[in-house]
Amino acid sequence: MKNKRINILPIVISIIVFASILSAQNGYLAKIGNEKISPNEFIKRFELTPKVTVNFPEDSSKIYFLYSLIAEKLWALEGEKLGLQNSGYVKKSTDNLLEKLLSDKLYKEEIEKKIKVFPSEINQDLVKIHIKLIMNFISSSSKNEINEIYSELQNGVDFDSLLSTRNEAAEQKEGIPILYGDMSPELENRVFKLNPDENTKPVFVGGSWVIYHLAKREYIKTHPNFPGKSDEKIAEEVIFDRKAKVNYRKFFRHNIMGHEVKTDKKLFNKLDNALYSRLGENLQNAFNPNDNKYYMNYYQILSVKKDFSKEELNGLFIKFKNNPVSLVKFIDEVAVDGLSVAKSDEISFYNMLSARVKKYIFDKLLVRLAYKRGLQNDEELKKELKEWQESFIASYYRNSFLKKISVENKEVNEYYLKIKDLIPDSLRNNYDYIKERIGSGLYFKKLSELYELKTAELAVKYGVEINRKMLDKLHVTNVQMIVYRSLGFGGSITAVPYLTPFYKWYSWMPKELRTKGEK
Repeated sequence: MKNKRINILPIVISIIVFASILSAQNGYLAKIGNEKISPNEFIKRFELTPKVTVNFPEDSSKIYFLYSLIAEKLWALEGEKLGLQNSGYVKKSTDNLLEKLLSDKLYKEEIEKKIKVFPSEINQDLVKIHIKLIMNFISSSSKNEINEIYSELQNGVDFDSLLSTRNEAAEQKEGIPILYGDMSPELENRVFKLNPDENTKPVFVGGSWVIYHLAKREYIKTHPNFPGKSDEKIAEEVIFDRKAKVNYRKFFRHNIMGHEVKTDKKLFNKLDNALYSRLGENLQNAFNPNDNKYYMNYYQILSVKKDFSKEELNGLFIKFKNNPVSLVKFIDEVAVDGLSVAKSDEISFYNMLSARVKKYIFDKLLVRLAYKRGLQNDEELKKELKEWQESFIASYYRNSFLKKISVENKEVNEYYLKIKDLIPDSLRNNYDYIKERIGSGLYFKKLSELYELKTAELAVKYGVEINRKMLDKLHVTNVQMIVYRSLGFGGSITAVPYLTPFYKWYSWMPKELRTKGEK
């Protein structure tokens, strides 16, 4: 129902609403211990996970992805057995994701479910979809001035002549294109009724008084903001979004306005200084040229705790009337999402952090309201949260093996001499120049083998069954894309937990178990 914003970077698709992809089917594709992978879960994860390659045929892509998903389940099962769900990283990540899901669920309940779009409303707007208006405007902060200008226009003074004497003329030399959905419905109705060379009466828009003038009206074959959609669908989505904005304003007035939440200024200033100092220590590496922003990661943010005393960390930073938030809790929770700033100067950083605190307060008010509504008991929400928690546990357990692999200098030297002996011209650089790359390659080779062996051992330990017949019947699309789910009250998450391709472990299992495990 809501607009889909599509950006292709390699292929990056942003979506606002994530809906169920597949109707429920009986049976399961795989069984891992007592855990089952349903066709629903498999297709959702497969379709919304970016593929490293599209060179595999469909059947191979499906089984390789299923092996990867089974591996995640195995690592999660073992991690849960070890109690990793209670570790700091997993707990913080899960709690953070739960709050995002609760806010999104609240948006659906309070905003979207209260919206109805009627056929009569759609039919009324269809005539606007293939029209592009080329507009000009004259604006003023003074109501008296704008009324005087309108009076002159009424007395026959040429609009273009008046506009040419004003500052706003510079930004609209070619006119401003207006399409269906660009304006509020009230203003849109006014301008779409104009004939060429006609003006609106003065209207108050965005803090100024404005007179709109229609220069010309053009026909467009397709609406550029809604490629590939029918006229009816375009009208439905625009009307839906407009009603959502109305419902949002009502919700905000009734549930958010009036809450006065203060922040400890002394702690805020010290936190600002500590975080800004950390950013400065790693400024060059913090810059991302893709979006021209500076980023602070989880560990950089957590490191500022060292700058505070125990009393300060436990001090009340955000002073809600009920359940105020300590400084350490704020740092821990903000660290999960990280921080970013467009400019690296102190004022920009201060303003960014101030805005982040305000957003944190807003998010907490939403989450507390969601709990009050009992949305944490929603079965779909709990099921989705479990999928994410399994991913967090599996990732944390896998990472625990990173330090169990080491590469000795002797191994690096032996590998270098071996390659040089076999292919004398293959290593033209001297040993000191390439030893780090050789060491890194040997490390990841060992790590990969350890992961594969460990996963095969876990498969034997917990038992794995694969329903190849059901898997073969499933049709999937093998597309490289990252799908983001934009959340109702702002922010976004990947539509599903990211799954790293990991399927070679299956060949490590004893042949009789592999044969037995597939039916």
